[in-house]
Amino acid sequence: MNEVLARRKKCRSYQAEYKKYCKWVEANNLCQGLADECRYISRDAVDAYFFRKVSKRGGQKNNINRIVSSIQWFHDN
Repeated sequence: MNEVLARRKKCRSYQAEYKKYCKWVEANNLCQGLADECRYISRDAVDAYFFRKVSKRGGQKNNINRIVSSIQWFHDN
């Protein structure tokens, strides 16, 4: 995960959220056997993260949009 983060220019709030997501994926054994950049991003992992973790967070709609944007930004870049 650290190599992936080091290779990219990133926004700090996106980086913090993506680190939370990656740690959660690793802790729940949802990593895929793909290249480093892609192993965290899968439909099952993202769906499980939002269903189990994000839905239990308090906050406004903008917080959820930031989570979506951060995962999408790291996947695209």
